[in-house]
Amino acid sequence: MIIRNLGKSFSVLALGAVLIPTIANAQDALGKMVVAFDGNHSRVEIKSKVDKALRLYDLPVNNEFRGRVGSTLVSLSNSNDVHKTEMQILQCVIDAYTPSADTTFPNMAGVCAKLR
Repeated sequence: MIIRNLGKSFSVLALGAVLIPTIANAQDALGKMVVAFDGNHSRVEIKSKVDKALRLYDLPVNNEFRGRVGSTLVSLSNSNDVHKTEMQILQCVIDAYTPSADTTFPNMAGVCAKLR
């Protein structure tokens, strides 16, 4: 296993001919989500959905809150009794939003993670 620095802001693990981005070297929340989320989701796709959820739940749309959303989704997805990916939970949170309901993003994400 070889670790190489590919410029100022990005490092990868080189396993043979395969380059694997590392979470520790991702410099912002979206970069970490691209690496940590199950599936092959682009930065643009993740940003679009995360930002939509932040706006729906009246949260600031910034790197700090994107990071909080990402951490919540990864934590829930990694739970033993949850069989959904981060993006599936996120899509459920967006779809389940109701303006008149008094619920928070973390609470709805928890509900969505448990739904079958």
